[in-house]
Amino acid sequence: MAPNDSIAAETILPPKLEGFVERYGMHTAAGGWVFWGWLSSAWIDDIGQTLTAAFERGNMSGTAAIAHYPRRDLQDRGFGVCLFLPAPQRRLGKLLRIELQYKNMMGAIALSGGVRELPDAALANHAEALLKPVPQTPAVTAMRALLERRVIASGFIDYYGYHAASYGWFICAWVSDSWTAEGHGQNCLADVAAQFEIGAAAGAGPVALFDREDLRGKGMGIVLHIAAPAPAAGQGELQSIQLRAGPDVADLRPANTITLIAPEAITDHILPTLQRAHASPGRDALCNLARRRGFEGHDTIGRFADKFLIDFDDIVVCPGDSVMLFGWLLARPGALRALRIRSGTHAATVDLDGGALRIPRPDVIASVGAECGYDHPLCGFIARVPTDFRPGPDLHLEAETADGDVGYRKLPTPRLSGLPALKRILGAMDHQYADIDVRFDRIFGPATRSLNAARLAAAPLPAAETHVLGEPAADPLVSVIVPLFGRIDFMEVQLALFSAHGIGGDVEILYVLDDPPRRHEALMLADSAYARFGLPFRLLTLSQNFGFAPANNFALRAAAGKFVCFMNSDVFPITPDWPQALAARLEADPALGVVGPLLLFEDGSVQHQGMYFRRRPMFGNWHFPQHENKGWRVAEAAGLARKPAITGACMMLRRELALAIGGFDEAYVIGDFEDTDLCLKLRRRGLAAAVDLDVRMHHLERKSQASSAEHWRTNLTLANAWTHERRWASDIDNLEAP
Repeated sequence: MAPNDSIAAETILPPKLEGFVERYGMHTAAGGWVFWGWLSSAWIDDIGQTLTAAFERGNMSGTAAIAHYPRRDLQDRGFGVCLFLPAPQRRLGKLLRIELQYKNMMGAIALSGGVRELPDAALANHAEALLKPVPQTPAVTAMRALLERRVIASGFIDYYGYHAASYGWFICAWVSDSWTAEGHGQNCLADVAAQFEIGAAAGAGPVALFDREDLRGKGMGIVLHIAAPAPAAGQGELQSIQLRAGPDVADLRPANTITLIAPEAITDHILPTLQRAHASPGRDALCNLARRRGFEGHDTIGRFADKFLIDFDDIVVCPGDSVMLFGWLLARPGALRALRIRSGTHAATVDLDGGALRIPRPDVIASVGAECGYDHPLCGFIARVPTDFRPGPDLHLEAETADGDVGYRKLPTPRLSGLPALKRILGAMDHQYADIDVRFDRIFGPATRSLNAARLAAAPLPAAETHVLGEPAADPLVSVIVPLFGRIDFMEVQLALFSAHGIGGDVEILYVLDDPPRRHEALMLADSAYARFGLPFRLLTLSQNFGFAPANNFALRAAAGKFVCFMNSDVFPITPDWPQALAARLEADPALGVVGPLLLFEDGSVQHQGMYFRRRPMFGNWHFPQHENKGWRVAEAAGLARKPAITGACMMLRRELALAIGGFDEAYVIGDFEDTDLCLKLRRRGLAAAVDLDVRMHHLERKSQASSAEHWRTNLTLANAWTHERRWASDIDNLEAP
């Protein structure tokens, strides 16, 4: 274990990347670069990693697929890997290196001395030789299927263009007869992948074939449509199109005369071409898409022959993550093929099956159910629509019927943000005994996380004032940090007890007001308390209510002590010289990461003597912290008692260590679970948490907070529990039972 003064640097750096690239090559049929080699174990995961490949004449970067497998020659050093990076085919010269970024880790992989570029034709055989004998994990199986693709046909792209009303690209090209000879051309849907200079689009879309006399029986014309978001600025030109059917691939390249058609003109180009196409459902679908008109500012849903009703109570934007929709829908089952929200050229699909919570709306059934003849009891919904675009003033709903008809409806402008938006989302449902894993994984968890991050980013914490009362300690041993919200009168009581117990001249006190409307009251109370007790302290007043973690972290960055003690305003000391006593515990034991006192209720019974974790069946069977011996009489015990976690009501740790781990994690909204999260982070570093049974304090428990009777506050605790569970469940399961 490192000495106290160097503990902040302990295990901060990620594991070092070891490994080499041994073979690589451009796989045309798969549509990207393949790299074989090995990596150290800490870097292995079968999920996408950000990969950058540096060549002599340029770089390629993107999310890579990865498959790993055992290699006897490596023993415990690492695993063999196959990495695949989707990218346009270019002549870039020799490979220089590749770089991987995964979670908080980043590193470069060197080339082995015998590194070799394999020709396209040899890549599939090389993949089969390496991957067939190894255990067939899902990642290995997927990689084999990808690299087994073969180009059986070719062709050229004549023109293409983005069609905003159909939310996708139209492509006109031709393909050699070897594609249709395999029977692939008879299918009216095709698996299509388009590769641009930057980025790609892929999916199943309608196709139609037409005769090309100029090809003299060697190929046929083809029209395709690929659903995709609007092209981003700088996406560059189209590089290739691949038609895929199992392992068979038709590789289409830009013709010398390829033309990019403007969005407003693409319909006029495509429709005459489609008139020459062979009659098929694919041609009909393409014609419907090409004739589709965009939103023109008025509702057209009402003209559908198969009537349905839909309305929205609220729309909340969760920046960078999603849009939350609160509303109801009455429609004949199977009548709607798709619902989308759109703004400008951006669109996002509304999934009322997998991405929404269906809820009873008896008010809707009673008022309008008879109007359309439907009475589905769960007609209400709370839907999370994953998207990173910010809706503009033209935000509207696009409804597509099973017959391919499309209609639009203008949507209300989102009106809520910050804390009101959080309250709207979290106050919408009672989650007890429900399937909260699904609810929070798909809907409420990501939305809450996004809104909290946006709320904190909207008003950075430096927007604060510092008020100095008296002469604070110049070189303090301990900095005591106390956030204030609601019951700011506790500051007066606490300072009186600090003074009475002789807190010591080597302690600095920092109060953080996280309740801006009470600023004037807090300043007056601070002046009065200093005049009466003569105890120096600082009062930091924040510009808005940020919550427990941000308020404490702001004061942490302003603190000067060797040790920092986070303390609630409703915690009152009993033991004299308690700051020095807790600091002495940390000084004496480098393996101790955080220590707190024994906390008692007013009647002398135990409020906190350490925490353990217990699953709560009523809340998804998630782990919740429990206070050991809470409400019991104090046992005749003394000394230091190590525990899985201790409460943030009063905890002390080295300031440099607190800064190294970032203080309390601000992903937890307002307050709850920050303390156990901190203790578990320290545990991963090999540092323990403990209660000093010789240091005692009273804790009124949550009396310093405003009433939590509101429904949204209970669900906010659940949102924090979700964050905690997804992060720490496996660690907690490995803890010893109490």
